[in-house]
Amino acid sequence: MSSDAVILGVAGLVVSGIAGPGVASVLSRAALTRQFRREDAAEWKTGLRQVLDSSASALGSAATNVRLAVAGADQAAELQEIFVIGQRLRLWLPSSHPVVTSYEACRESLLEIAKAAVPDPDFAGFEAEREVFLTAARTALAAPLPTSGKVPVGS
Repeated sequence: MSSDAVILGVAGLVVSGIAGPGVASVLSRAALTRQFRREDAAEWKTGLRQVLDSSASALGSAATNVRLAVAGADQAAELQEIFVIGQRLRLWLPSSHPVVTSYEACRESLLEIAKAAVPDPDFAGFEAEREVFLTAARTALAAPLPTSGKVPVGS
């Protein structure tokens, strides 16, 4: 009987002194890892939201800037911003992502209008492309955060 009590006592010590804290440590680490991944994904989405906001703002004023440039005003810096924001989008999303491809279509449309240099340019094509971009941007922002811990990166 005393050997049974010793075995039970040793088993209790092992479970409470070694196995219990080990299991608690593993579970705690897993919880912290999941929390870090959620926070990382949320931070990524906040950054994407800022880039998309900048790009929507630039496209919103682009037609006016092209009109002013065609009329002779110096709008080079404002029009160059369109290219720079396209590069920023590629840092956040793959080149094949609908947001990036639709933004590039808007940029190309603006370049064609600016190169034509007609006094009263037709922005219908650009505005249609811009609507496609805005829809793609809304879809990207409404997408759920990644749960795998893998934040999407540009390719």
